[in-house]
Amino acid sequence: MPTITPSVTGTNISYSVSPSLPSGLLLNISTGVINGTPSINQSSSNYTITASNFGGSSTFNLSITINPVAPSNLSYSKSSLVVTVGASIDSISPSVTGIIYSYSVTPTLPSGLTLNTTTGVISGTPSKVQTASIYTISANNSGGSSNYNLQITVNHIPPTNLSYPSSSLILTVGGVMTSISPSVTGTILSYSVTPSLPNGISLNTSSGIISGTPLFTQSVNNYTISAINSGGNITFNIQIRVAPAPIVRNWATFTDMLDGTIKVDINSGIFGEQTYTAQTIYFAKCSHGQTYDSELNTCNGSPSPVQFCTTADNSCNGGDQTKSVSSGALFNACNSLNTSFPTLGGKNNWRVPNKNELKLIINCNDTVNLPRDISGCSSYTSPTINNLFPNTPRDNYWSSTTYMQLNLNAWYVDFTGGIITYASGSPNNYGVKTLSYLVRCVTSQ
Repeated sequence: MPTITPSVTGTNISYSVSPSLPSGLLLNISTGVINGTPSINQSSSNYTITASNFGGSSTFNLSITINPVAPSNLSYSKSSLVVTVGASIDSISPSVTGIIYSYSVTPTLPSGLTLNTTTGVISGTPSKVQTASIYTISANNSGGSSNYNLQITVNHIPPTNLSYPSSSLILTVGGVMTSISPSVTGTILSYSVTPSLPNGISLNTSSGIISGTPLFTQSVNNYTISAINSGGNITFNIQIRVAPAPIVRNWATFTDMLDGTIKVDINSGIFGEQTYTAQTIYFAKCSHGQTYDSELNTCNGSPSPVQFCTTADNSCNGGDQTKSVSSGALFNACNSLNTSFPTLGGKNNWRVPNKNELKLIINCNDTVNLPRDISGCSSYTSPTINNLFPNTPRDNYWSSTTYMQLNLNAWYVDFTGGIITYASGSPNNYGVKTLSYLVRCVTSQ
């Protein structure tokens, strides 16, 4: 303690004190100086100091409080706590040097957490979300305090059970998709997706709703949707494929089914001088000999030409000019699709298209009128077939129909210019059944 010296008037003075000073403190009876090092704690106590000589005495009352050494080195095992709503935390205890009367904290700990003011232990189960905040813990005694800053973050319970009505979406260019909403357990702060959704499709980062109108075709791609809160995230995988927009013509509507087939919804009426009834047929997207790439929705490789028949007669169409091809290489090219597993597009009864069916897929610049038989497009871009049939060569394609007036010939379409013909005669004898042309198969299933 600092030395204290008396001030007094008079001579030949001696000093005394009552009661005795605290252990470790001394009163010099000649000078009245009080000094020393206290050895015990003591609450406030009064002492009477007396200055005396032969003429009398003078007194002074002195109050002395001896505090413990202030605490020091307060710490906890962690400087940062990240906890979850509803989950009991592992209690943490302080380490400190000195005598501690009490512990305190400012500001008040997050709801559900407590500080034991006697032991300094922090425990409990947080009940409310809270962003990272600093709390100052104090270890106190009458001599002072030691402080420790503890950062506490209370996170949400991580979300669970994220799902959407479908994990696979097939969309169409230019077609407004039906919005899909997520189902999820827990509080969600935001949603995200990786990689970016197809152009024109968006994820609402607040609601998780996926909506929009796709702008471009796209093969199958995988997307990971994340529902996020401060406690973590949950994901859901969605496959999205964007098909070309249907192609609408006066005589039919063509839709890519994204399974290697093109659906043709035929309208009822007279088109290209032929009478059609309303029905639906499916063409193979690829020519015989090509391979359908389901991932890229395209046709790979080169088509394989086949003979209508090995003889220029009715041998491969049941001996009857009115019947369709029913044997031989051309028939087998399409019939083989019925024996493969899985069958193309999950369909059966694949066959060679007849003349009027094959004629439907001719694509001239005139989108209203089909060309007449024995004619072609007056204006066209070659090959004269729409873009739902990729990698189609400018070449001849067999129909299953024999030319009624000449059984050595069959009808075919030349997709160079969209001509449907059975042409025969020198110098090339086009349409003769022993020639090898390409084939695109069809089914009415």
